[in-house]
Amino acid sequence: MPGISGRCCKVLSGCVLASSSALASHIFNLSMKTDCTEEEIFRSSSKEELKRLAAKGQLTWRGKKVVLDPFTEVEFFYLIEAIGENFLVTPKMKTGTREEDLSTCEAVFEKGALQHQIFRFWKEEIDPCTKSQTLSLLELKTWVEEAPPLVWKCPIPRWKPEPLPILKLKDRTGAFADLWMDYGPFGTRQAESSVEELFWEKDLLETDFMKKKVEGSDYYCPIDKVVKSLTFLLDIGWTIIDAQGKKVVRQKSAVLDATSQEGHILVKGKVAYGQHETDVKNVVGAFVRRDRFVNLSSTEVGLLEFPKEWEVLADEEIVHDGISVKRHHVGLLETIVPIPHEYTPAKWEETSLENFQGELFDYQKTGLQWLSYLYHSKFSGLLADEMGLGKTIQVIAFLSTLKLSAPVLIVVPVSLMFNWKREFEKFLPSMHVYLHRGQDRLQDIEQLKEAQVILTSYTQLRIDQILLESLDFEAVILDEAQAIKNPDSLTAQICCRLKSRFQLAITGTPIENRYEDLWSLFRFLMPELLGQKKESVIFERVRKKIRPFTLRRTKQEVALQLPEKQEQIVFVDWEDDQRAFYDQYFKEKRSALVQKVTQHGLSSQKMEILELILRLRQICCHPQLVGHPGESAKFQTVCSDLEEAIATGHKILLYSQFTSVLGLFKTWMEEKGYPFAYLDGQTKNREEAVNAFQTDPKIQVFLMSLKAGGVGLNLQAADYVFLYDPWWNEAAERQAIDRAHRLGQKNTVIARKYLVAMSIEEKILKLQRQKTSLSQNLLEFEGEVGPISLEELYALLEIT
Repeated sequence: MPGISGRCCKVLSGCVLASSSALASHIFNLSMKTDCTEEEIFRSSSKEELKRLAAKGQLTWRGKKVVLDPFTEVEFFYLIEAIGENFLVTPKMKTGTREEDLSTCEAVFEKGALQHQIFRFWKEEIDPCTKSQTLSLLELKTWVEEAPPLVWKCPIPRWKPEPLPILKLKDRTGAFADLWMDYGPFGTRQAESSVEELFWEKDLLETDFMKKKVEGSDYYCPIDKVVKSLTFLLDIGWTIIDAQGKKVVRQKSAVLDATSQEGHILVKGKVAYGQHETDVKNVVGAFVRRDRFVNLSSTEVGLLEFPKEWEVLADEEIVHDGISVKRHHVGLLETIVPIPHEYTPAKWEETSLENFQGELFDYQKTGLQWLSYLYHSKFSGLLADEMGLGKTIQVIAFLSTLKLSAPVLIVVPVSLMFNWKREFEKFLPSMHVYLHRGQDRLQDIEQLKEAQVILTSYTQLRIDQILLESLDFEAVILDEAQAIKNPDSLTAQICCRLKSRFQLAITGTPIENRYEDLWSLFRFLMPELLGQKKESVIFERVRKKIRPFTLRRTKQEVALQLPEKQEQIVFVDWEDDQRAFYDQYFKEKRSALVQKVTQHGLSSQKMEILELILRLRQICCHPQLVGHPGESAKFQTVCSDLEEAIATGHKILLYSQFTSVLGLFKTWMEEKGYPFAYLDGQTKNREEAVNAFQTDPKIQVFLMSLKAGGVGLNLQAADYVFLYDPWWNEAAERQAIDRAHRLGQKNTVIARKYLVAMSIEEKILKLQRQKTSLSQNLLEFEGEVGPISLEELYALLEIT
């Protein structure tokens, strides 16, 4: 550079700057001295020797020890300013946000630190000039091609190249930024308003960055849009510099693997950014710290484009060789990394069935394989196959494969105890099964010790909780496990205190109304999996967690092995007298209710709201249910359909929630001379009624309450199902239908739901369809769904 020459050393902000040439022997002599002169340091050129001497504490300056500072960043550049038609060139040094003028040669020590970037400064042979120099346009043009970085404080001459954009971020979040332009050998400067620079600014403003002076910067981007905006700019070729002066690069690829360790799964791997690689644990650690960038080197950082599926790793423990994932969180890894073989049910394909006296369908063999995997992997599970797919048979087949060192406890509703006993006698007669009913205390204690399988009811479980809690079981199995859906109930609490190696819950309706139903089941199965009960949950995370431990198949998945099912809705028109009575009753009662709600608030009238809805539903069923004489259009329609079905040789299940409705049908059936079976909550000879309907061809109609007939019955003899009145929970209605549509059924099942048009029943149907059914979406949560609210119930009473 014309007119610029000389050597200098300046010590500023703890940094020693020097350049010259010298022999290695001179450095050796320098190390023997107790102190170094300015001239000696000027002549020193071996960066490695200076580094070694400083590290060993053998280098001093004016009586002060020189130490190595590997952290302070130093930038060197020339500042260009216009003076008339000429240009003033001044050498500069920048540490952090502090700039220093290198145009003087005075040596100053502030902290006594040798800064490591000085070595790069020497290597590039960039010599700071002894003073500022004034150059003509021609001298400047000749010099700039070989010059170190230039910063222009004036317009760049017309012979400058086209600029390229640089986005300089001002903070760690990347939300605040300035726009700079790179003019190649002419250096960089902050963007102004030239045509070329405005072109690049337009690109910037097409992202979520906006022109807004905030916190000393010119542009601002909402924090949640930063990654998307920076990614777009990098993709179209922009240079981005972070707040530490490092170049930002994008993630290219990631290669992860998982290995089974004692008590956990170890996830490790590499993530590529540009020419660099970093451990996945560094990427996860940056995400946990809410950093925007991953440190790669002294000059580059990686933009943290954290895949959504990786977010589950943020809750796991970061260890020295990777990320330690809890064993029971294996379901969270399935979309991230191949799962170790020991965590897949395929390992148990050759499960032996030497003692099992039956044949399994392919999907049932898959269920057996899954149960074996859970048991041998020391997990627990939820068997949630849709009704009629043979959950009991799969469990008995699984028990036949075990070498029991303690008894298996199976807890069922009272009505299912003999059904389970018969299934064991049929498929696993070699198993010693004991029905624990608490009739003989001494015999119970003796039998409990000798039995391989103990069958008991939820009622008996509560009675004998102290005895059963004192025993150790090989497995505890809950059938119709929705019995513990309320975690605060005594039944649920006792089940959670039972001691066993393996827990299994069996239910076709694991979620009836709310997430708490599922949480209560898994508190029994694997209490650590879903943690503490929360009001709000991330359903996608829950679904991934429970997936390996939940098996649910629908009839559609095994459609080749089951007959067709058709569901129909039959809307019934009112009888004129019945409609007039309904309208009069509705308006009078609603008017009084509205006044009470206005005066005392909605919450205080809950019972009145429920009472009015109940009475309206009863009028739809039959006016006689509320003491009003007259006929029911729905009753007449269903009676007509019953006659037709009976005449054509079909068997029919007729459900109602009201035993008074069943009483009306009993009277009608008796008057017509039709034999029938009957079942409600007061029926004592339940088995006799079921067997009569199943085996007697003369008995074609089974009248039953929805509650009493909704659990545990196999009624394959029926091929028509009539639902006389709608229920709030659509899952309960499907369950009632599936008492007929199950394994063993050889005919198409026709299910008919009867509704009175333009009534409270039609409104209930619409509410059913509006509310997402959790029971139908066990593995496909789309949002939290709670029970029907008081506001929704009150809305049913609006006049339309």
